[in-house]
Amino acid sequence: MTQNSSSVPLAVWPCAQRSCREQRRGRYLSASSCHPGELLPALARRVVDTYSDPGDLVVDPCCASGTALVEAVHLDRDALGVEADDTCADVAARNIEKARSKGAPGRARVLAGDGRDLPRVLARTEARELLPTPSAQVAPLPYATAALVLTAVPSARPAALAQFAASAAAVVKPGGFVVLVIDRRRAGSALAGELVQLLQRLGLLYWQHVVGLVAEIRGDQLRCRGRRARGAAMTTCHEDVLVFRRPEVKR
Repeated sequence: MTQNSSSVPLAVWPCAQRSCREQRRGRYLSASSCHPGELLPALARRVVDTYSDPGDLVVDPCCASGTALVEAVHLDRDALGVEADDTCADVAARNIEKARSKGAPGRARVLAGDGRDLPRVLARTEARELLPTPSAQVAPLPYATAALVLTAVPSARPAALAQFAASAAAVVKPGGFVVLVIDRRRAGSALAGELVQLLQRLGLLYWQHVVGLVAEIRGDQLRCRGRRARGAAMTTCHEDVLVFRRPEVKR
C-alpha cells in the first residue's frame, strides 16, 4: 500500500541546543567530524532511543566516525557499522573503544565494506558474533536481524540510492525501522520524495517524517548553526529524517 505523504505523522525534534562540537566534547575523539553530512549526536541518540529497545541491533551502513554506533552502545544496544573509508573506520572503532571505556554497556563493531551490500557484509563471521539468534518470525529472511537501520543518506545519484535503499530494507527485521537522515545541505529537496517512493516499492511503510532542527531555539526565534549551504540563499536550519517500518509478519 502506498501512503500519501500528507497522512504521515510529522514531528519536530530540537537537536542543536548545544553545538555539534559541544555535543562531541569528551564523548568522541577530536578527530571526529562535525561536517554537515555527519549525524548530530543528539539526533542519533533520539532516533536510537525512539525506534529501538535495549539489546536490539542497530546498523549504520555508512557509519563515518561512528556517531550512531556510539550513541547506540551508550543506550545498551548492539551496533554494527559499515565504512568504506579506512581513516573514518579507524576513527569510528576508536570512538567505540572510548564509549566502552566510559561504561557504555552495548557491543559494537566497525566492518570495512560497501553499505550498498549489507546482507553480504552482515553474513561475515565478525559481524555474526553480534547478530541475535534468528527467531521463527524472521526465518524467511535469515539476514533480516536489525531492529534499526540508521544512517545519513550518502549519495543523491539515482542508481546508488536504489542500491542503498534495497540493502537497508533487506537487513531490517519485521517490525523494525529504517531511518534515513537527509543532511542540511539537501533538506527540503526532491531527494526525500525519491527515497519515500523507493522504500515503499520495497514493501516498507512510510511511518513518520521528523524535522530535526540544527538550530538553537532561543525564545521564539531560531539561531541557525553551521555554514550556509553552497548556492543557497539562506542557511538551512533543519535536516529531514525519514522513518520507515517493515510490516510485522502475519501469523
